[in-house]
Amino acid sequence: MTRWLLGSMLLALVVAGASPARGAQRRVALLVAHPKGGDDLVPLRYTANDLERMREVLTSLGDFAKEDVLVSYAESADAVARRFDAAAKKLENGSPEAPSLFLFYYSGHTKDGELRLGSSRLGLGELKRLIEGTKASLRVALVDSCRAGAITRLKGAVKGEPVALAIEDTAAQLGQVVITASSDNEDAQESDDIQGSYFTHFLTSALRGAGDDDHDGAVTLSEAYSFAYANTVSNTVGTKGGIQHPTYRFDLRGAGDVVVTRPGQPTAAIILPKALAGRFVLFDLGRKVVVAELEKEDDAPVRVALAPGKYVVKKRERDSLRVQRVTLGAKQEVTVDPTKMEKLAFADDYAKGAVVTTEEIRYGRLGVRLSLSAGAQAFLSAPVRDAYFPALGLFELTLDLDNALRRHLGVRLDLGLGGASDRPLVVSDPYLGEQRYTVNVSEVTLGSALVYRFVLTEWLNVGLSSRMGLISVSRAFKGVDLPKQSFSTITPGLGAEMDLRLTSWLQLGVRTRIHYIFFNVDEPMSLAYIDGGLVMTAVLR
Repeated sequence: MTRWLLGSMLLALVVAGASPARGAQRRVALLVAHPKGGDDLVPLRYTANDLERMREVLTSLGDFAKEDVLVSYAESADAVARRFDAAAKKLENGSPEAPSLFLFYYSGHTKDGELRLGSSRLGLGELKRLIEGTKASLRVALVDSCRAGAITRLKGAVKGEPVALAIEDTAAQLGQVVITASSDNEDAQESDDIQGSYFTHFLTSALRGAGDDDHDGAVTLSEAYSFAYANTVSNTVGTKGGIQHPTYRFDLRGAGDVVVTRPGQPTAAIILPKALAGRFVLFDLGRKVVVAELEKEDDAPVRVALAPGKYVVKKRERDSLRVQRVTLGAKQEVTVDPTKMEKLAFADDYAKGAVVTTEEIRYGRLGVRLSLSAGAQAFLSAPVRDAYFPALGLFELTLDLDNALRRHLGVRLDLGLGGASDRPLVVSDPYLGEQRYTVNVSEVTLGSALVYRFVLTEWLNVGLSSRMGLISVSRAFKGVDLPKQSFSTITPGLGAEMDLRLTSWLQLGVRTRIHYIFFNVDEPMSLAYIDGGLVMTAVLR
């Protein structure tokens, strides 16, 4: 009912007019995103994802030629202004009598009446002038500003009065539309679960077909806004930033409602049949990202246009999860079969982006990490260090399979090499007195461990481990006629670690462990030793 009322309100603002024939309208878009907004704002994580979502849906479904979609990522205000000039020149190349559409999209920081583009600024007044300067017969601005952090971050992380980009109803602005992600007293938000902003996520979902209320195979601006509004509001009810209400200013007098995309055209698509109802999430297995999300009723089928590839369709029920894997070929339509959707129990509401396979839903996504550590090993007993085993350097290669056994619980395999050269040893003998030696010590270790890892923040992980290892130690004496000594034994231990995420694939951390070693030198002995060091980790998956 809410979506119907919103759609009706929007359509009431539009004076009916004949829409231009498909293909007759010259269409040019400028998509701008920037992850940084200056030293006083927290860098953003998903602006590139938002930009790519919008670019893909416009070029595949929106009658925008790829060369007519200009992209500006992490560029300065001056560079963005030059992009506007390039867009205006593209529009000038069309027939002056033919209708034209210019679409501007922005994802990033907004503060104090300015788009924050790194250390540079673009005032909203200047942005308005640049949009009007394209002289397109219809101009559309989609402004998704500010950004969220952790599971839901406030965009920009600095409290302040958000700015709504308002367009007055004057003759100069005829044929101009502005849609913003939030109202003038709210912060726009995004979710780590969908790896993007709520507003852009639901807007692009609508443009893929989820917002096609009249099922005519085309999605208009009013349909897209209605869908994005209803879903953004419902999904931000319980977030840190509070309920977010997108806003609009439609001035389409004489133009009619605007068709933005045509998901009904021959494309690859997933069809949710009429009988299916509920909340659905469509996940792209290739890119590991949610591509569409919608609430479906059982009144009509819904066609979601997608690129060819492999997907997972997820339906969350009250006490279970249903999933089906789907492979789409070029221009192939696949209808979801309720009888083929596997029913799975779940302990908690898993992140949308984590729904990849049945096993991953149950246990968490399998992670593969390869680490190299450099550190030292030493016995806790000073007499043992002096008489038998000096401290030595230790290098270790480690393979981790995160979530291999269950969520947070993984398996680790390690191989270590250590050594110490020309180390003095002092042995006291009741008959011979004090004996001094110089030794070279070498060591090889093999081990396996159970590792429990959990996330403290988006940048910091910690872990605990229980290890069982095999240690082999050799001693060679220098300057005296003594045979080489060696022994091997089993050594259990416990460990703790902390990793700092530097990039999406690189981590830097510290690791320490305490072990017991069992050996015999004239009598059985059981001694503790510790090792640890710095760890550099490559995240392979």
